[in-house]
Amino acid sequence: MRSAFFSRLEFFSTAGLDRAGVDWRVLIFTLGCATLSTLLFGASPALSSTRVSLNESLRTGGRGLVSGDRSHFRSSLVVVQVALSLVLLTGAGLLGKSLLQLMKVNPGFQPAHVITAGISLPGSRYRNTGQAAEFYDALIDRAGALPGVRMAAITDTLPLSGDDDRAGIRVEGRDARPGENFRMNPRLVSTGYLQTMGVRLIAGRMFTAADATARRQVAIVSEDAARKYWPDASPVGKRFGFSMENAPWIEVIGVAGDVHNRALDEDSTADVYLPYRENPFHYVPTGVTLAVKSDLDETALASGIRAGVVSLDRSVAVSDIRSMESRVADSTAPKWFNLILLTLFAAIAVVLAAAGLYGILSYLVSQRTAEIGIRMAMGAERQDVLRLVMGRGFMLACAGIAIGTAASFAATQFMSKLLFGVQPRDPAIFATIPLFLVAVALVASYIPARRATKVDPLAALRME
Repeated sequence: MRSAFFSRLEFFSTAGLDRAGVDWRVLIFTLGCATLSTLLFGASPALSSTRVSLNESLRTGGRGLVSGDRSHFRSSLVVVQVALSLVLLTGAGLLGKSLLQLMKVNPGFQPAHVITAGISLPGSRYRNTGQAAEFYDALIDRAGALPGVRMAAITDTLPLSGDDDRAGIRVEGRDARPGENFRMNPRLVSTGYLQTMGVRLIAGRMFTAADATARRQVAIVSEDAARKYWPDASPVGKRFGFSMENAPWIEVIGVAGDVHNRALDEDSTADVYLPYRENPFHYVPTGVTLAVKSDLDETALASGIRAGVVSLDRSVAVSDIRSMESRVADSTAPKWFNLILLTLFAAIAVVLAAAGLYGILSYLVSQRTAEIGIRMAMGAERQDVLRLVMGRGFMLACAGIAIGTAASFAATQFMSKLLFGVQPRDPAIFATIPLFLVAVALVASYIPARRATKVDPLAALRME
């Protein structure tokens, strides 16, 4: 019971619903709209009742108080409700299918069992790159020695962080064509970072401890970078350099799999991984992320990570200790929120449409009781009466579906930026949603239709 409860809390947190609140201005506006709607729609039947003809009422026995025009108006409202529910259901269906496609995306790393923590060095104490590098080396050793920790590493840029800090490069033996720019995203990492994050090695080798202290410049490029800048051969052993003065040549020692560093629904980038201690920028960042691979959760590791940092330097700040899985979940949270919100609106619209259809058919059955009795007295079967009433509901639903489909074709074009791996006019969605609404309409029509089949012909004739 407890695990189910907390899993629900985690779901709402992932979708961003835990941060939702009530704005008093929106609340007052909603209450005002509700009050105004009540007055407007309540005034219409009240005014109509004051114009009823007494003679006409007596002649019809009180059954003709509602004119055919108002019956058509009610039918039109039901049609509009069905059309609106179809538009909302189509939008929710497209978002749901898009989210399913997004969940299938391979991020390029293995987030399971990876805990991350932000590390910020005070600039007043760490004035040169050597001091920062020594602290990071000691921190990696401390973190790696914690109970339950398999390996630890640091990076200046985590996947899915939205970072796209591209730097110009030059490739040895290849000149850029006019209008072509050679650029890659540099990532400063420690030895073992790719193994900690579960980024696969496609060719070459990983960084070693010797690379971190050697004076020669080495790098591992992503598969996307390899395809762009070395399309006809393996980049391992090839050299490139950054477009800056006196920049050294850097030897490519390996090719790593592509990683979605910006977002799951955006293409991977041309990345290059560089050892943070020896890099061509001669710069070690004062703000990094510690990544720890462990079977323990963030709660169990948090105290150990903080204690390790404090033992090295009390002035260093530790923040945002959480699992990589939660970071992946956060990257999809806006889409979850949009889906939940639109699905909620669509469900309300479907309920209103079904209630409206049920209400108008029930009213029509009560108004046409005598007619139904005469039909049955003349030999009409119960199936004929059932078909008559349900046919009216089916026609109203079809009219609403036709209007809603046309509106959905226009409205979904504006959703293209919210979708991933799904076309705005997805055939499966546009075929499934109308069938679902037809089923809802038939269910809503069946109850008043069944009541109509139980009309007693003799009693109905006596009413006349």
